[in-house]
Amino acid sequence: MERRLTRSYMTYGVIGSLLLGCFFYFVTCCIYQVSQYKIYIDPIVSQVSSDSIATYIKEMNGTEPEVLFKNLQKTFPFIKSMRARYLADGKLKVSLKSFVPRLKVNKEFALTENGELVALNSFVSSCTERLPSLTVCADDQVGPLLSDDVLAFAHELPADLIAQCNITLTEKNDVSLQDHATSNFVIRCCSKKLPSHALREQCKKIKNEFLDTGLLCDGDSDCWIADVRFGDQIVLYRQREGVWCG
Repeated sequence: MERRLTRSYMTYGVIGSLLLGCFFYFVTCCIYQVSQYKIYIDPIVSQVSSDSIATYIKEMNGTEPEVLFKNLQKTFPFIKSMRARYLADGKLKVSLKSFVPRLKVNKEFALTENGELVALNSFVSSCTERLPSLTVCADDQVGPLLSDDVLAFAHELPADLIAQCNITLTEKNDVSLQDHATSNFVIRCCSKKLPSHALREQCKKIKNEFLDTGLLCDGDSDCWIADVRFGDQIVLYRQREGVWCG
């Protein structure tokens, strides 16, 4: 009698294991083979990029969410985070958050807050049209070929400096800081040593004095250069042929 009971328990155990295995296989198939999605993308991402992301997600059907997120970040490096959950109707809801663009580079690219360089049209125009501008003049440091040093320089630019100036970087690592308010007053410095806030304030005082005395007129074709590459000294000279740009 005991042997029969033992055999019965063993039989039930095997059948139970098979059923449990089938259940987990079915659940896994339901989870990772999704035919319908609800995709929510950060509104700062452009329609073109959003369409590309949605198509990519659907083509990756059957991919685990963790792997899907890693692949999305490789293909669309402006993606910051992803949340995925299954709805009662069996659809997979995917919500994507984007990094914020910080700088416009050569009017074609955007540098995001995490230091990634992406196409400017990755974002809606309302998000990029008022971005501060960085111009890189060296031919071999534009677009996808932007060097690591230049990317690091751009990523580490102080927020207050970006807010006040359009910035130009030349292949000799010279930098010009063009005042937003007075475009024909430019601070010239080196990318390895940007002027301190105190030094920029001194340049601002000089600019205001020039405006008050008429030496500097907003909109004038002449441009005043405040060269601060020589320690704490400020060397002033006048550019007669328009705004200096490297």
